[in-house]
Amino acid sequence: MCVKGVPPDHVMLLLPPGGVGAPTAHSRRRVTTILVRMLHSRLSLVCDSCKSRKVRCLSKNNPLDASGPCILNEYFAEESRKSDPACVNCQKKGHACVFSPLKRKFKDPRFPSTDGQVADPPPAEQSIQTAVSSSTRGDAGSVILSPISQDARKKGSLNRLYVDQLLDTRQSTGRTQNVSGVLRANENYLASSSVSFFSESRMKALSSRIGDNAIKNLIERISDAVRSGLSGTNRSSGPSGIWKRPEDTLRIAPERARLFIKVYFQQVHPLHPFLDRLEFERRAFSPDLASDLVNCIPWATLYHTILALGCQFHGGGSFEPGNGEAWKLFRVALDLFPKVLQLNTELLEVQAVTSMAIFSLNLSCMQIQGKIISEAARMAQRAELNKAAAGTDQAARCRAFWVIYYIEKTVSFHHGTTSLIFDSDIGSPVPFIPDAIFDGFDWFLASIRVARLYSRTFTELFSINATTNSKLSYLSKIDQIEEILEHQRQDIPSHFRPGHELRTESFQNPHEIIAALRIHFHYHELQIALCRLKLHITREQSSPQSLTATKNMMDSARAIVELTRVICIEPNIPLFILVFMPLSALFILFDLVIHNPTHKETPGNLSLLEASAGYFSSLEYATKGFFPSSMFMEFAYIGRSFVRKSVSSVQEQTNDEAAETISQRSGIPPQDWPSSGYISASVRRAQSFLKIKGKY
Repeated sequence: MCVKGVPPDHVMLLLPPGGVGAPTAHSRRRVTTILVRMLHSRLSLVCDSCKSRKVRCLSKNNPLDASGPCILNEYFAEESRKSDPACVNCQKKGHACVFSPLKRKFKDPRFPSTDGQVADPPPAEQSIQTAVSSSTRGDAGSVILSPISQDARKKGSLNRLYVDQLLDTRQSTGRTQNVSGVLRANENYLASSSVSFFSESRMKALSSRIGDNAIKNLIERISDAVRSGLSGTNRSSGPSGIWKRPEDTLRIAPERARLFIKVYFQQVHPLHPFLDRLEFERRAFSPDLASDLVNCIPWATLYHTILALGCQFHGGGSFEPGNGEAWKLFRVALDLFPKVLQLNTELLEVQAVTSMAIFSLNLSCMQIQGKIISEAARMAQRAELNKAAAGTDQAARCRAFWVIYYIEKTVSFHHGTTSLIFDSDIGSPVPFIPDAIFDGFDWFLASIRVARLYSRTFTELFSINATTNSKLSYLSKIDQIEEILEHQRQDIPSHFRPGHELRTESFQNPHEIIAALRIHFHYHELQIALCRLKLHITREQSSPQSLTATKNMMDSARAIVELTRVICIEPNIPLFILVFMPLSALFILFDLVIHNPTHKETPGNLSLLEASAGYFSSLEYATKGFFPSSMFMEFAYIGRSFVRKSVSSVQEQTNDEAAETISQRSGIPPQDWPSSGYISASVRRAQSFLKIKGKY
């Protein structure tokens, strides 16, 4: 919970009633730690002895006193008490100098509150200070602050997380950024996922403007459809059919296997270069392949997944899970997947699951994507691929780790979930891979950098602990991440660079187009996430920052829709490109159209909204109805109808104002006007007059 005016670490200890003096061992065990909320107690600046004698309470090291300025609070008084525990009067008379707490509660001016936000924890040099009575005696029920030693503060303080607050307070409520609905957004804290768009307040605002519940009903239908597609388990019928074992033993001709392997290394490997081609082909083309597949489970898993990926790019893929030749090959790997997890975690096991994680990026694997990618992340760290090694397989270990890192970090951010890879425990160097460099663009390095930026963005802005940021802290961090994002954008060659038009004729191979689309969509996803958060933070005020954020978010949404013309709707295209980003853009444009129906940018936004709806209609056709995306066309219909109604209403209001102006100037009431032609001409002249006067 946000503590207004008090650092989150500032806790009070309530001494048990009944007894005077320092707390006993028994009483210390019974002490209850609670978080100071909103207001906190302050020790009196006048000791009890001086107060009873009605004299000034002076300290040798403190030039101010109780009769001085009121801005002297317990923090400054505390500094003087550390060196001089007793005031001058009590020292002279030999009395016990006791500073009792005041009954009134106070705000802390060092920690200003922000609406709806959480105060920043104090820096190390301003962390919790000891605020105890200078006497060994104290009244029953006195409130003291838990002390932290000077030595601990000099050595550096530990960062406190939101979980520490939960442990300190044992509070019954917590926090989340997610809600149960697939497209729903939390009311107070935003998730990193751009499709988690519709909070309750946004739904009510849209419904209120439209005048009915059409949008609410549409969102519920879409959520149900997506949820049914994502559901990997049905409690009544057991696990999804995806996990069923293949009924027949799969046999594939050696020539076809060679073809699929060749296609894999031409189209997939440059994007995810975790294998050594010569080493893989040596084992795959060995005369002992049959026995090798039987005796080595992780190799059989890796081999069949590589064939499935090559087959998918060669036209054997399917949007529907379980269908197509590629899925038949992948089913073999799925059947072996649980066995791989039971083995010792070595490089080959990690490579096998990494290949499965790559296959799971497509639309047909929505149900199992999270399971496979999370296991790949766990296995990479169990095998210590995240750390430098001195063995002969160091290069292969580095390749595998960074491919997993890119996949896991980006997918976690898309879905608004926590990454399983600890960035603070990474020591693996980034290898130089010529296969992943396209016309001067080092895709491998660029993809890792953007994945790291995803991770930093989630940690600093979208994690549970980030909800303790103040408004100023949020905005400062957003600005810093925006600077890094722009710097990374500028480092990309112009024909790959986001913000520039993507021309397919500039690329020689399909995988280069996919790399360009990924880089563009990664940039726009981060841009949208930062802009949405900035608008959320500044929602109660109108500022240049909020206007700029709205403009940048609109530009990113427009760019995404324009990029859909480049997307080749095929089973091998990642879900992130095929569905996720176009859907985010559609939601943003729809929201802008509804809230700004007469804005000069609305006609363009409405046209792009309809283009986006057309793209999703094509997607449903390509998937043969498996992905029912044509329902997204209703957003365009609702938007177009609302804009038409709003423009008509504004036009009628303008005509009424013009008619009133004519009547006032001519002295002729509207019912006495001679003809409709006269009316039209008069209205036009009046409109021109109003424009000149700045009223129209």
